[in-house]
Amino acid sequence: MAESDFSYVKFSRQSWYRDINARLVEKSGVGPGNKVVDLGCGAGLVTRLLLERLKGARNGMVIAIDYSSAALSQARDEMGNAWVNAGQFVQGRAEQVSELVKERVDAVFFCNAIHLV
Repeated sequence: MAESDFSYVKFSRQSWYRDINARLVEKSGVGPGNKVVDLGCGAGLVTRLLLERLKGARNGMVIAIDYSSAALSQARDEMGNAWVNAGQFVQGRAEQVSELVKERVDAVFFCNAIHLV
């Protein structure tokens, strides 16, 4: 398995994992119209929670970034069509965020990715 070919899908499907991340997203105050980066998005659980908070609002977007091509592929599959108009998936490292995202954003989430630091 290549360094960029890993996924945390099983871990991200744990109910406590979803609950704790849902609380973090809720407390953030992001909502319709915000542009948000999900740095170290993994299998996309936080990405999905953020997209739900945007509720398809115009000008809202989630940019999901992860180094793992397998994780990004899984995240895309998990999102189905939910991300088409309000999501963008980018492969890259966390330390490259200023190169990967050129536009202004309202928030950057870095949940459950301490292993990348």
